[in-house]
Amino acid sequence: MKFNAHGDIGLIWNGNISIVYPSGGINIEGAKRLHLLVNEEIGNKQFEIFARIIVYHDEY
Repeated sequence: MKFNAHGDIGLIWNGNISIVYPSGGINIEGAKRLHLLVNEEIGNKQFEIFARIIVYHDEY
């Protein structure tokens, strides 16, 4: 059974540091979608070195 992706993501860059803010009730489909979006964003930047900070507050 396949479900619709749930959850949302905010992503901002501070130089070569990505700051990721996932939010909402994230299911496995949503997690996969968010993973692809973050990796695509990192790939688009073409940084040789970067860091990622994930800020997650579990309200659920």
